Amino acid sequence: MKVTTEGQWVGIDVSKASLDIAMRPADESWQVGNHVLGWGELVEQLSRHQIERVVLESTGGMERGVVKQ
Repeated sequence: MKVTTEGQWVGIDVSKASLDIAMRPADESWQVGNHVLGWGELVEQLSRHQIERVVLESTGGMERGVVKQ
């Protein structure tokens, strides 16, 4: 994944097993597990970019773990 300098918007679709991530305007998308290791991977990947905003759906509490990161 390349490093971007402009502000990125990140959308996260939450399910019990996984998080589907889309980033714009970089036009990148990927998936991580919805568990501690996946959250760490997500944080590591996002730290390579200048993130302006993160938006995710609330899904009956399944989003709480990643939100705490």
